[in-house]
Amino acid sequence: MVVTESGIAMSQKREGRLCHLKSSIDLNNNRLLLDFPEMETMSVSLDTMSQHETEASLCSSKVCGDRVQSYDCGNEVGDWLSEALCRPGCRLIRQATGDNRVTKLKNDDAEDKSRLSLANESQYLLICRDSVTALQQKILKRREEGDTQDCFDIDNLVDRFRGNLVVSGCDPFEEESWTSIKIGKLHFKSQGTCTRCQMVCLDQQTGEKSKEPLKTLAVWRGTKVPFGIHLRGCFSATQPMIRVGDPIFIS
Repeated sequence: MVVTESGIAMSQKREGRLCHLKSSIDLNNNRLLLDFPEMETMSVSLDTMSQHETEASLCSSKVCGDRVQSYDCGNEVGDWLSEALCRPGCRLIRQATGDNRVTKLKNDDAEDKSRLSLANESQYLLICRDSVTALQQKILKRREEGDTQDCFDIDNLVDRFRGNLVVSGCDPFEEESWTSIKIGKLHFKSQGTCTRCQMVCLDQQTGEKSKEPLKTLAVWRGTKVPFGIHLRGCFSATQPMIRVGDPIFIS
C-alpha cells in the first residue's frame, strides 16, 4: 500500500496519478515490479517478510477504518514513488505477517472469518463482462437522449471497475445470484455485491474524471449502486492456479 508521509493510505480518489502506477510480479525471481511512465522499473523483494522484520520499520496504518500492522519497504522505493507521484514523503508498506485483519462482509461460516490483506473489503472482486456491456448500452441510450455526453468502449468500462476476476458468457447481473463459484479447480464463495463510488469515474489509463458511469448506474440500479460481487477463496495455497480461459461452474 502506498501511504503519505504521515502514514495515510493514498487512493485514486485524491491522487489520480496512481492510475499510471502499474504493478506486476516476477515469480521466477520473487520480485514486485512497479512501472510508471518515463521512469525506470522499480523492483521490490517479495521474500517472506518475517526474514526482514527485525531490520524493517514497524508502522501502523488504517484501511477502511481497520488498523493494520505493516512494515516499511525502504527508502529506495519510497523515493521512487515520491518522484513518480510528485509528492514528497511517499512510502510503500507491506502487511506484517502477524496482522490479523479479517473481512467484515457476510460469511457462510461465522467462525471461518477470511483473513484480509490491504484490499478494501474482500480478497477478490469478480466483474461480469456481460453486465458491463449492458451498462455500456444504457450509457449510449442516455447519450442519444441527451442525458449524458460520455461514451466509453467496453475495455475502458471493464477497467474502471478494477476486478481481480473478469468472466463472460452469462446474462447481465446473473452473478449477483451466485453463491458458490468454481473457476478451474478452485472454489470461491460469494460475499454479496460491491457498492460502487466515484472511483469508477476515473479513466484507468489517463486518470481523467467523468460523471459516468456512476451517474447512469445510480439512476438504473439505485442509490447503493451495486456492481460486481465480492468473493472469498475456499482453498489453500497448495492447490492449482487459475488461468485465463478456465471454465466456470456456479450455483
